[in-house]
Amino acid sequence: MSASTSDSRSLLHGWAEFLVVQHGLAVFPLPPLRKRPAEGGLGIRAATTNLAQIEQWWTTEPNFNIGVCGDPNATEKFLLRVDVDVKRGGMDAWNQLIAKHGAINTLTTRTPSGGLHLYLRTTTPYDNSVGNLPAGIDIRGHLSGYTVGAGSVTIAVPKESVAGSYRSDDPRALIAQAPQWLLDLIKEPKQVETECKAADLTPEILADLRSALTHPAMLQDWRRWSDNGYALRTLGDAGQALWVEYSQAQIEACPNETLGNDNAHTWWNKHRPESVKSDYRSIFARAQSLGWKNPKALDTSTLGFGDFPTPIAANVAKVMTVPARFQIINGREFANGPDPEWRIDEVLPEQGLAMIFGQSGCGKSFFALDLAMAIARGTRYGLHQRQVKQGRVLYVVAEGAGGFRQRLRAYDQHHRLAASDPTLSLIAAAPNLMDGGDSTLLRDVILDKGGADVVVIDTVHASMSGGEENSAKDMGTVLGHCRAIQEATGGLVVLIHHSGKDTDRGARGSSAIRAAMDTEIEVIRSEGDQRTARVTKQRDGQDNIIVTCFELRLVFGAGVVPGAVVAHVEPKMASKKRTSGIKDCMIEILRDFPDGLAVDDLFMRVVMSRKDDGGKEPRRDNLNRSLKDLTETGTIRGDDGRVKLLLE
Repeated sequence: MSASTSDSRSLLHGWAEFLVVQHGLAVFPLPPLRKRPAEGGLGIRAATTNLAQIEQWWTTEPNFNIGVCGDPNATEKFLLRVDVDVKRGGMDAWNQLIAKHGAINTLTTRTPSGGLHLYLRTTTPYDNSVGNLPAGIDIRGHLSGYTVGAGSVTIAVPKESVAGSYRSDDPRALIAQAPQWLLDLIKEPKQVETECKAADLTPEILADLRSALTHPAMLQDWRRWSDNGYALRTLGDAGQALWVEYSQAQIEACPNETLGNDNAHTWWNKHRPESVKSDYRSIFARAQSLGWKNPKALDTSTLGFGDFPTPIAANVAKVMTVPARFQIINGREFANGPDPEWRIDEVLPEQGLAMIFGQSGCGKSFFALDLAMAIARGTRYGLHQRQVKQGRVLYVVAEGAGGFRQRLRAYDQHHRLAASDPTLSLIAAAPNLMDGGDSTLLRDVILDKGGADVVVIDTVHASMSGGEENSAKDMGTVLGHCRAIQEATGGLVVLIHHSGKDTDRGARGSSAIRAAMDTEIEVIRSEGDQRTARVTKQRDGQDNIIVTCFELRLVFGAGVVPGAVVAHVEPKMASKKRTSGIKDCMIEILRDFPDGLAVDDLFMRVVMSRKDDGGKEPRRDNLNRSLKDLTETGTIRGDDGRVKLLLE
């Protein structure tokens, strides 16, 4: 929405029409500079989508503020708004929910006080509600409540509003469907939280409280000084001792701040335990939202955090809040910090994003499985016997689940593994990483099952339904969701991807994918059956190193169809010669036909594909020779005039 209009309409008139036309919302006028309807004046019942009526209102008074609600005539798509209030700890609570469930990308308005109004769609209408949402977060239903629209401006009115404007970071953002986790919380009855008293305090919890309170960002957050006091007040002498210690540490951390006439002792004596509605669990919630990590004792994700009161900020000379994401660190202290840790020495980092890519038929998925199993088992890897740090591996099989089953059987048989030996876990379904809801669901499933040190997604193409690999925007969405999974697990996410037609340019699609990677490994197939895996990018290490050279060896007896495993071999040649274009074309075509094709049908499709790409029509003897090579290397199998892809 532009800051000015192209005709005689006022700015607020333009905003009102924009909300109706762009988002299908209903609006009604609020008095200028106010957020509440005038007594006896128009209210939510007057809300409309009729542009003629809207023009009449804002022509009469161009400076009307905007009240927003759902379309009164809606029958399928209904409006639900999340109202996040900073005054009652709503932002802390909302950040906790987002950290657990994932961000909601939708039309959002920021209020003058720093709160949020999130606009969402539902298939059934809701009334105003809080359900089991934390304090400071309210729900406005389709027609049972209104919010103040973007563009509106308010003045300071006691117990009503603060001075400022309502603004939207992205006015054209689509209104998203309300996520199920939010609807579940709205529907749940409000839980009565159990108060935590001094009797509940253990040495471990006391140590964690001290750690949380002395976190640098907590010491800088003067607005929450009294909130933390309320949270400690029910803990008796132990709480008072910790309160005094925390207050002194805060003074030392910010010597220029002042509490006026209050100090830790006078504040403590003013507030009696029986008047306190909060407890120590709110300290953990607040510290975690500022970047503190709970070291050991208390799993706060399973607990409620109590209602914490409005912060007492009247005696604070200046508010200093240091968000956890943005902290200034001394350069020399940072340089002397720990070096990055390796999951596989000099090959895969312990944390970050990695990609394994190569042409169809190069064996990249076999290589990825071999790497994954080495991590799950904690065994040294490759010809150089690189050190491997054992970890939990989750493999997302987004395509070819049947073939993957065969590969796992072959791996166990080849390595003579017993049922009790470590192995990986897997999800045999394709997530849509273009969809925030699907990505959040995948992340939550991983976390609910205890997390994972390494998550492999095989392949990128099969996991971005509706997206374009060549689109930087679409790839940015996919990579953003992968990064969110990586940050939630604290481990490594490995993407399996294809090479482009111009193999010298690396992985297929937008250059954004390579730029985002911490590690990139290319798998190349030379003439014959030898493959080479080479690090082509290492953000925090050396690139252009050979991970291993390998061949694919058939394993019989692992099922009806022979399986194959990676066999590490000495390199036969140093060249980077790749397979012929005819073989690549055959493999690419057979990937789309799991049950195989008649040989003549395959040859015809190869000829058509080569012509479409502007190449020469291959001769019959070249087609037969390529088919023979692929059969002899175990890549495909021929039977009764039909061929089927086996190894990829």
